[in-house]
Amino acid sequence: SIGTYIDAKGIIQTAQDDEPRFDHDGNGKCLGLLIEESRENIQLESAAPYNSGGQELVWTTGLTAPDGTSTAVKLAATAVDTYHNIGNNIYTTFPTATYTYSMFAKSDGLKRFSLKGPNLNLVTFDLSTGLVVAGSGGKITPIGGGWYRCSVTESTSNGFYQYSVTLNADNESGYTKFLGDGTSGIITWGWQMEEGKFPTSLIPTSGSVETRARDTCSIEGDNFTSWYNK
Repeated sequence: SIGTYIDAKGIIQTAQDDEPRFDHDGNGKCLGLLIEESRENIQLESAAPYNSGGQELVWTTGLTAPDGTSTAVKLAATAVDTYHNIGNNIYTTFPTATYTYSMFAKSDGLKRFSLKGPNLNLVTFDLSTGLVVAGSGGKITPIGGGWYRCSVTESTSNGFYQYSVTLNADNESGYTKFLGDGTSGIITWGWQMEEGKFPTSLIPTSGSVETRARDTCSIEGDNFTSWYNK
């Protein structure tokens, strides 16, 4: 199947069937050939599950995403001293297991936000330092251009899988109130809920669950003997 990877410029690219994926880190360094197990993204709209609604949020659509498209969405806090968040439940037929929820985020006026995982655990990320500042099971990875991939991993037994995004003031974490200004917020894109103990490469969805097949790698012939040592 098709699969995504990060190129040397920090842009998320799509590789077709039988095309190798050479992944890169946030500094443009090649991490090698990306080989992954099969995973399924059960978040039905990966680019942006929502572009309106929530509690005291100002939405801006059509922003540049990590894949170069104009599909990213900004969440800004209104000029009201209250909570600024959006959330929903994801219902699925999957059995009780460990799940990872992830998204790409970039600061645009606010440094911090909190992401609620599959079993209601709230993790706070700082997009200025690239650190997890509160909560457990969180991970943050730079991909370049000010973008980070943020994820929460935990086991669930609720029978449903809930996520939420809460904006935070610069020195706060968790579900807290603060006074916004109507423009400061974060830019989001690339939402994914998958069964597993760590996030894998983005599996784009648009209205339905999508599966990425496992990678199978083979090297044939004699042309690689100058660099390969068994």
